[in-house]
Amino acid sequence: MKPPTVYKLSKESVERIRQGHIGIKHAPGYSEKQSAIMKQIHVKPETRLINSIAHKKYYAENPHRRKEISDYLKSRYKDPKFKQQIKERLVESWVGGFWYGNVKYSTRPQYCEKFNDDFKERCRAYWNWECVVCGIPESEDKRLSVHHVHYDKKMCCNGSPKDVVSLCHSCHTATNFNRDKWKEQFTKLIYEDHNGKSYLTKEEYSELISND
Repeated sequence: MKPPTVYKLSKESVERIRQGHIGIKHAPGYSEKQSAIMKQIHVKPETRLINSIAHKKYYAENPHRRKEISDYLKSRYKDPKFKQQIKERLVESWVGGFWYGNVKYSTRPQYCEKFNDDFKERCRAYWNWECVVCGIPESEDKRLSVHHVHYDKKMCCNGSPKDVVSLCHSCHTATNFNRDKWKEQFTKLIYEDHNGKSYLTKEEYSELISND
């Protein structure tokens, strides 16, 4: 399946653009400079608003596009060759260590084995099967994610506080940015509003399920 595109370019135009980029070598620091410029542009509220309005208008006028993009991405990530390419790129980009939150690991850390489906479901149950940020409820086709408040994947095994919240996919993605802000917000929610609790014990969860 070919990736869906907003702008329909002819094969000749695509090939001309591709050939024009072959062999180009940028000066040292070029990528960092361009990245800084783009961040300055897109961080402006007026720019973000303009982009948001443009995207909403486009998808409102082309409702089929969301499904096309979704189908394309699903097909890509099911392709073994593509998965291998992504894996190789990640390994190359993370030479020197893997960062999760403020912790650096020499090898990619795995989730603690105690962070299992039972634990996740008890977290979702504690938060009433709703996203703690936007309030969207869990559905059969859209499961809620369980977010590590302190970004510590070994939380359940290393004695760190088991602070977790349930989030929808969109809100969970947002927590990858401004991490200190999210950590402060969720910590306050758990310890000031919920007496330090963020999930049900096995006994509490069993009682909840039996009553249902």
